[in-house]
Amino acid sequence: MSWRAGAVLIGLLSLTGCSNPGYFVCTLDSECTEADGSRCEPSGACSIPDASCPTGRRYGELGNPSIAGQCVPADDIGSTGSDPTMATAGASTGSSDGSSGSTTLMSSTSSSGQGSSTEAGSGSTSTGGSSSTGDPVPRDMWANCESAAECSELCAPIIDLVSQDPIAHWCTRFECEDPVIDCGDPGTGAVPDCLPLEFDGKVAPRCILDCTESGTAGCPEGMECFDVFMSPSRCAHPISE
Repeated sequence: MSWRAGAVLIGLLSLTGCSNPGYFVCTLDSECTEADGSRCEPSGACSIPDASCPTGRRYGELGNPSIAGQCVPADDIGSTGSDPTMATAGASTGSSDGSSGSTTLMSSTSSSGQGSSTEAGSGSTSTGGSSSTGDPVPRDMWANCESAAECSELCAPIIDLVSQDPIAHWCTRFECEDPVIDCGDPGTGAVPDCLPLEFDGKVAPRCILDCTESGTAGCPEGMECFDVFMSPSRCAHPISE
């Protein structure tokens, strides 16, 4: 065998020996189809939403067997994106509450303590971003709170229309577009959704758990289903007296 043929053979062996790790490696979000909300993490492994994980995501079962089924660590969080078909995947996630510009008396406070917010009815126009946040689901999403400091982003109270006092709270986030990716699904029956809420003069979709169909039985432990005037019912933690 000549040295040229030998060099070519060695090159081919090197390529074939390194290009196939023996399991599926993704490069685009669209290649991950194991479950709703699947996406491709920077490591090349697909992940699915899982609210029980600290980062809100768990590796699927179809990729690297050494990490399959494990919670995605913080250093491997973030969609690889780069697929133009994914740009509109989260479209039409805002909820309509069936009102005509009516407002529901409900306010939200942020962890920075800036101002308050009022939930807008369907007559409001969201000024939020046009794509998912891309950030991991906050560790305290849906958790109980009675002050801004208890949530990593927003503490949203439900206000009693008669007394004007808060009767329940839950931790939510500043903005969402895709409720599965940005809010996380606790898997209890209530449906995560993005509903326009005004905060600090800006209306943007925020995460709620719609329990209109499931009632309190569909809310995570410790939460109850509250009927909100002219707006979807939602899960929240009642304020203890």
